Amino acid sequence: MKTKILKYGLLGLAIFYLIGLFTLVVLGSRVEYEFISPLVEEKYELENFKMSVYDAKPPSQDDLIAKMSRKYSVPRWQLHCVLDHESGYNEKAVGDSGKAVGAAQIWPETFARIRKMCDLGQGERTDFYDSLETLACGISKGRGSEWTPIKDGRCGGV
Repeated sequence: MKTKILKYGLLGLAIFYLIGLFTLVVLGSRVEYEFISPLVEEKYELENFKMSVYDAKPPSQDDLIAKMSRKYSVPRWQLHCVLDHESGYNEKAVGDSGKAVGAAQIWPETFARIRKMCDLGQGERTDFYDSLETLACGISKGRGSEWTPIKDGRCGGV
């Protein structure tokens, strides 16, 4: 009886081993992927997702200024000069008794007029991108005199 159990036990073990070996050789790592790694894959995806979120940096103000300079053919230094003089690059800046806001210190009427002229849509004066794009497009369309640093010559002429 012991011989039978040992014989069938060894045979069963050999069959189990051969099935495992066959699975690895023929199916490759796919079996491991299907049966072992779904949790590992999910964790890997989550870690990669976190990394992509935290590693991706929003474009810097300088990157946006360079982009608008190219898009509207306005000198980069001029955009920097106006933003520095008007608000020190602060998109939340408020001046002229509350009428001029944003990085480019644009009055509501001026903002709406230039954005309409440039076909830019509504926009938000306190958004750096919108304020910068309005400034760059305004200068490119000959409306640079709307900004005091350009009008008085500190940031180039009109």
